[in-house]
Amino acid sequence: MTQPITGPDIDRVVAAFYARVRVHPDLGPVFNGRIAPEAWPAHEDKISRFWRNVLLQERNYHGFPMRTHLMTPEVKAPLFTDWLALFDQVLKAELAPELAEGWSAIAHRIGRGMRIGVEDRDADKNAVPKLF
Repeated sequence: MTQPITGPDIDRVVAAFYARVRVHPDLGPVFNGRIAPEAWPAHEDKISRFWRNVLLQERNYHGFPMRTHLMTPEVKAPLFTDWLALFDQVLKAELAPELAEGWSAIAHRIGRGMRIGVEDRDADKNAVPKLF
């Protein structure tokens, strides 16, 4: 039986993920263009609090991730594919398979919602609607 996810697990995954993000050829320029080197610890802490809120129901995150992503024009819908693939790599490297799979499912659900929001933001408002 796998032990439940812990706060230190979340912190470890977030730190490992952002270490990879910073050097990723597509994600790195977006994040590094927005987050100064000295601001990374605070950003990682904020994202850890987000995931602790989601996974552990701790109530210490207060933010609006969708709004943040929508207000960042460098964030484009295709980046979510890279984001989720990289996140899955980190989850598999850092956690037991059951924990990685469960967290991944939640991340993909959140990622789909954010991707849809970004696609809508960037959609040609004058285009003919796609009905199917």
